[in-house]
Amino acid sequence: MRYRVLGRLEVQVADRWVSLHPTKWRLLLSVLLCAANQVVPSERLIAELWDEELPQSARKLLQGYVSHLRRALDDGTAPPLTTHKWGYQVYGYQLHVESGQTDAQRFEKLFVQGRAALADGALPTALARLDEALRLWRGKPFMDVPPTPTVAVETVRLEELRLLAIESRIDTYMRCHEDYTALAELEALVVEYPLQERLNGQLMRALYRAGRQADALMVYRRLRKLLVDELGVEPSSPVQQLHQQILSADTALLTDASTSDRPVTIASARVAPLRVPKASGVLTGREWELSRLAEMLDPDDRTSAKVVVVDGPPGVGKSALAIEAAHRLAPQFPDGQLYLDLQGSTLGAQPLTASAALHRLLRLLDQAETTPADPDESSALLRSRLAHHRMILVLDNVDDADQVSAILSARGGCAILVTSRGILATLDGAAHMHLDILSEDQAVAFLGELAGPARVAAEPDASLMIARLCAGLPLALRIAGARLVARPGWSLRVFAERLADSRTRLDQLQVGNLGVRAAFEVSYRALDSSEDPIDQLATSAFRAMGLLDEPSLGVPVVATLLAERPEAVEASLERLVDVRLAEETGPGRYRLRDLSRLFAWEKTGSQRPLKLSELADGRAVLDLIRAARASRGNRPCSSGD
Repeated sequence: MRYRVLGRLEVQVADRWVSLHPTKWRLLLSVLLCAANQVVPSERLIAELWDEELPQSARKLLQGYVSHLRRALDDGTAPPLTTHKWGYQVYGYQLHVESGQTDAQRFEKLFVQGRAALADGALPTALARLDEALRLWRGKPFMDVPPTPTVAVETVRLEELRLLAIESRIDTYMRCHEDYTALAELEALVVEYPLQERLNGQLMRALYRAGRQADALMVYRRLRKLLVDELGVEPSSPVQQLHQQILSADTALLTDASTSDRPVTIASARVAPLRVPKASGVLTGREWELSRLAEMLDPDDRTSAKVVVVDGPPGVGKSALAIEAAHRLAPQFPDGQLYLDLQGSTLGAQPLTASAALHRLLRLLDQAETTPADPDESSALLRSRLAHHRMILVLDNVDDADQVSAILSARGGCAILVTSRGILATLDGAAHMHLDILSEDQAVAFLGELAGPARVAAEPDASLMIARLCAGLPLALRIAGARLVARPGWSLRVFAERLADSRTRLDQLQVGNLGVRAAFEVSYRALDSSEDPIDQLATSAFRAMGLLDEPSLGVPVVATLLAERPEAVEASLERLVDVRLAEETGPGRYRLRDLSRLFAWEKTGSQRPLKLSELADGRAVLDLIRAARASRGNRPCSSGD
């Protein structure tokens, strides 16, 4: 199946291109194409299709449109449009699009190839690729589709890329000394984009090289008047410098050096917005944090931070916060956004090495298959790529500071948002935001956003109980909300009673590939597989703490349970704090949060956690010590010990 969006929306049927009717079908297909290979929630599709005029039967109408669209796209191969469900309820739809199936994909690929050839000086190849890319355009993208938010954003992005492709082709003409060809195209473009400084600068240069110095100066005066009258700003420094060169009849403008003195990146950073995942849509209770991040990363404030590390325990929503912040800050970083998952908290995956992280980020920037093997060369290349851009980078799930230090040193004028379970205090010049669990009121509101405000308001006591049993952890609340959506017949009281059983609570907090247990497992396995004796002791201390149902424990109690020196035990407990499996409540005292304690208890295999008050019986003390040391692999105590 092939699609055309660079003009009217069309689908290839057999050997011909056809348009879909009615308009709602085209709109549905357009939104799915803009989010190709991602699951688009039904609620979002409904909002795009009907905006504020929402019919009562919107969900049923959507299902009908999907059925019609599925039949229209049926070409006898695997169906490209799939339905995703939670239980028996439809959650969303996904359109599977392979590479090269849309004209927009082919345009971007040719554009990248053309820019790469231009950077390498392969001018005939560059011109051929850029010409081929621009010939794919048949008009404004999605020109027969209503401009809903998703379609409008994608239209703007594609039109910016088209303008960049045209600018690159003009650069190629001028390097080939085809100044008159460039002039013909530039004069029309400047009429269409009168405030575009890059185009005006190219026109000034081309006119001067054609022996029309006065006309080149006239273009500058016209541009300056427009900028001052309409925006109240002067032309940018590069354009002013070009103006001075023309005034002084600088002969350097007559050579190719004038068009190659600025770095030419293979893919402009304006491609980068595609590289940040979609925002989650539900971030109740995090408005203060989002506002604070906007202040900390304000590019116009010289005192603001260039790097902010968001740290917090597993499942607290660090990634969701950073991604939402990147989307909100996008207007302040016009050269785009990039996202890189460092895999520091991905179950079953090894964290990326510093070298691999550099290479992956370069590939995201350049969309190229190969990068320098030498880390210093990679770092230098990244520095050159970012030097002249104002971008925001999200480095997600960072394991340690060494993973990203090379990226941070090459950041140029870019802002970087780092998320990590650890505090990463050794990152020079970084500001820090510590993300904590939600308050009870925030947790109930968050649950209402997920499961439905009316449903939560109808059972306030049960809603509060669910929020408390989820310990205010956004991941747990998100899973609880998903399970309630999938079971519309459940009352919240029934689900709260299920969660109340501590033996199965972590089982209840699992849906699909999301699970609270898995979030803790990543940090636990990292310690358990370490060769560091302190890390090994930390897992033993974690399990020992799971044997006791107490608000907090002192170092002596844990040291007694494990028969270890207090100094070593304290160091191991500090490691638990580092990876956010435990918290320090005061000097020498530590605690496990509710869900973390349940996970630790599971690891011991004990029947139930004990209270210290239950240890008056010497037999209970021996049983506890025996369980703690057995969980560590030590020899259990005998009754005579």
